[in-house]
Amino acid sequence: MSLRDPIPVHHQTVFPHGCYVVGPVTPVLDFEAGTKDNPVRKIDTFTGEPMWAVPVMDANPEARTSDKTVSVKLLGAAEPVVPPVPPQLKALGVNLVPVEFDGLMVRAYVSDRGRLEWSVKARVMRAAGSVPEGAGGQDARAGGHARGGGSA
Repeated sequence: MSLRDPIPVHHQTVFPHGCYVVGPVTPVLDFEAGTKDNPVRKIDTFTGEPMWAVPVMDANPEARTSDKTVSVKLLGAAEPVVPPVPPQLKALGVNLVPVEFDGLMVRAYVSDRGRLEWSVKARVMRAAGSVPEGAGGQDARAGGHARGGGSA
């Protein structure tokens, strides 16, 4: 059996306890095509769109420390926007942003260390609990959702 395409999954399947953005959104660079002086954006092989990466922390208390932070790849020409810190967390001095991903996909691969790893892609990053895009919500250009998705 050969599964080449990413496997669609629901956010709750990958992050049943939720997840939090723990760093900035950054462009994914193609180190094989670019140089230090001339960086080249990595393009998703399945969609042809540029990729962005956002580090998120899995809120699952049973997750191994090494599996707590994952880089979710987001697709799109425009830089995805991290939602604001919720007021109740900000009041406590916590700068974590709970998010959910729509159009989530995973793909298994074997790392250079010979370990089974997962590439996680998403089409949309939005504030946890907000209305999914296409269900009466608004997109990132209107300040509601950030678009995205990525690839290994």
